[in-house]
Amino acid sequence: MRIAVIGAGWAGLAAAVELARSGVEVVLFEAGRVAGGRARELAREGRILDNGLHVLAGAYTETLRMMRAVGIEPERALLRIPLAIVVPGRLRLKTWPLPAPFNLLAGLAFARGLSLASRIAAARFLPRLERSLTAGGERTVGEALAACGQDGEPARLIWEPLCRAALNTPVRLASARVFARVLRDTLGASRAASDLLLPRVSLGELFPAPALRFLGRHGGAFLASTPIRAVARVGCGLCLEGDPRAQVHDAVILATAPQAAARLLAGLSEAAPAIAIVDRFAYHPIATCYLQYPAGVELPAAMIGGGPEGADWYFDRGRLRGEPGLIATVVSADAERMKPAGAAAAARAHQGLARLLGPLPRPSWSFTVVEKRAGFSCTPHLDRPAQASGIPGLWLAGDYTDSPYPATIEAAVRSGVTAARAALGR
Repeated sequence: MRIAVIGAGWAGLAAAVELARSGVEVVLFEAGRVAGGRARELAREGRILDNGLHVLAGAYTETLRMMRAVGIEPERALLRIPLAIVVPGRLRLKTWPLPAPFNLLAGLAFARGLSLASRIAAARFLPRLERSLTAGGERTVGEALAACGQDGEPARLIWEPLCRAALNTPVRLASARVFARVLRDTLGASRAASDLLLPRVSLGELFPAPALRFLGRHGGAFLASTPIRAVARVGCGLCLEGDPRAQVHDAVILATAPQAAARLLAGLSEAAPAIAIVDRFAYHPIATCYLQYPAGVELPAAMIGGGPEGADWYFDRGRLRGEPGLIATVVSADAERMKPAGAAAAARAHQGLARLLGPLPRPSWSFTVVEKRAGFSCTPHLDRPAQASGIPGLWLAGDYTDSPYPATIEAAVRSGVTAARAALGR
């Protein structure tokens, strides 16, 4: 049995690994030069950077399982820290080493920077969080929080940062139902599920490169810089326009970005419903700015928040990766705050960090990368395509496919594994 996987992002890689473990012949195609998709490493001026600062959660069970399958030990590759929102001089909210939900309740009780009224309101809200957010049918996170008395300070300091981080969608647009599911599986699950997992290695070494090595050891092939232009039926199989081997495949898993998937399916009438759904998607960007300071400049923790006026999050690459003085800033789902480009973006990021830490020397080097379509806009009533394309033997994979989760690494990996098992007839 020969199965093609188109797209070497995390969904495609997960599908390829799952297939290779089953002993079938796998061919993985990638239009770009490197694997990883929207969570990949970048080489710039002798440095290995990432195209974004991706944070995993303890609830990412399938991602952690796949990492172990290809030989990565999450305990070594990831720094596990309790969930915390720390904005120097303004807010300090950290979960305690207690069973959920008491870990967050204790954190709220001893939080600094939240008024007593806000802490009491949030503590009352937490036990009925999922029920409150989903009551009244589909609505936005902003509407749900207002109805529950969680607007104002709790929304601005707690729920809005968590919503942007989880859904990459502003609270005024984000689906309360999806946000509730994310919170249920993290804050509402075991204590470990809400932990943050920060990469200590490049995104390439976290999963893509080990996955490709695993694929090679199991007889699979990886064809980089090989864009596939169309999928067509040939008898009982499928062939790919752009495949240099001109092979017929028993099944195909289409694991590209949604807009690319729509183009590849354009010649297949059965795929029209999926294409129509994808064409209605809107997207939000994520901007990451790297600032190189002298070695003595460091954050008070590996990851801190920026507050309403600054970047969403700041990461200390010295603490995480042994790169002293290198700070990365992240802005999610806010095109207005991303308008400055190049040197202007770096200057703005520097000013925001200086407001938190006090006077800083100017960075000696900077680099900004913007993923314009970092994730789909996760809004109420959003229709998402099923993984079964309607074409025999052709499956869709990607974080945009139908699932209860937003555009995350975990959603991508789960979709890849599900598509692989479907292609195998399981």
